[in-house]
Amino acid sequence: MKTIEKITTYQLTDKEIQWLYYSEIVNGCWGKGGVNFDTILKQNIQLIPGFNEEKSEQLMQDIRMICFEHDIDFRFWTWFYKANYHFAKKMFKLLTWANPKQRIWIAVLCFYFLNKYGKKFYYIKKKPWTTK
Repeated sequence: MKTIEKITTYQLTDKEIQWLYYSEIVNGCWGKGGVNFDTILKQNIQLIPGFNEEKSEQLMQDIRMICFEHDIDFRFWTWFYKANYHFAKKMFKLLTWANPKQRIWIAVLCFYFLNKYGKKFYYIKKKPWTTK
């Protein structure tokens, strides 16, 4: 069993992901305004000693799956900080090739930046299941 399969909560099919994109429930690792967190994550993870460039595309696909789950949690199930915490925890678990100190560092940075920059995209008053 792959590491990502152990980490993820939802086992999404390609068709489900397409529907979630179409419905604007998920946006991958993008923030509104065109901020590509995908690129930022990759640039920082590449700095970790032991990073294998040959596996970078698979790593980015796995990170996108974590981003999808973060978007789903953010939209439907959990509140802002908890969804960000779950994302950081999954990032920690995903980076099995890094040493614990490096994994903690990446997870803490993810949590910090999601909380700092994600606030302006968080619409606490308007949830899809409310009628107000």
